[in-house]
Amino acid sequence: MSKVKIQGHASGTGVLTIEAPNTNDDSTITLPDGDVTLGAATPSIDDNGNATAMTIDSTEQISIGAASGGARLLVAATGNETGFQVESSVAAETTAVLKGGGTGAVSVLECRDSSNSAVLKVYQDGRGLSQFTAKAWCNFNGTGTIAFRDSHNCSSLTDNGTGEYRVNLTNAMANTSYAILQGQENRNHMKTEPISTTQFLCDTLNNSHANADSDNPQCLVFGD
Repeated sequence: MSKVKIQGHASGTGVLTIEAPNTNDDSTITLPDGDVTLGAATPSIDDNGNATAMTIDSTEQISIGAASGGARLLVAATGNETGFQVESSVAAETTAVLKGGGTGAVSVLECRDSSNSAVLKVYQDGRGLSQFTAKAWCNFNGTGTIAFRDSHNCSSLTDNGTGEYRVNLTNAMANTSYAILQGQENRNHMKTEPISTTQFLCDTLNNSHANADSDNPQCLVFGD
């Protein structure tokens, strides 16, 4: 049977006290099979004792490859290495989940360039903001009582008359220099025009270029 030995240091004068906690439960301390040196508790995890590999500061921010936090978890890549990678082992499982605290216009994911400027934001309300993501889109019935079939970042439709519609945006564009792509299933024509950061016009025309109601106008908005 293995034995446990507590041995004092020959030149030390301090008293080492091992004190039990205030508990009524039995506990076991299991030691590894090998030499282990227990030192003073520090807020860092060392790589072979000669370089700090991971730092946990007093605010519970964790830094890997960096001297300080600035985030709950900071991973700093150097050279040509990948800073962070998540892999799935099962084809049907979700690889990663980012969960925000609400449903509004607050980013749950943000990608930045080397100057720390955001190039892609994914908001908790489902919008993706970048130069390559649509700021808004809609497909609606423009006959009778007009209504969206489906839409994104479009709050409501206004019927301005025969073949004339105004699309109202939920979240405003940064300026009126945005682009609108349009189309419909039949061979009629359409014209669109930004009128403000929160609205744009969508007119549907027949083959004679006269205004005519359409049952399937579609609009797609890109811009800032």
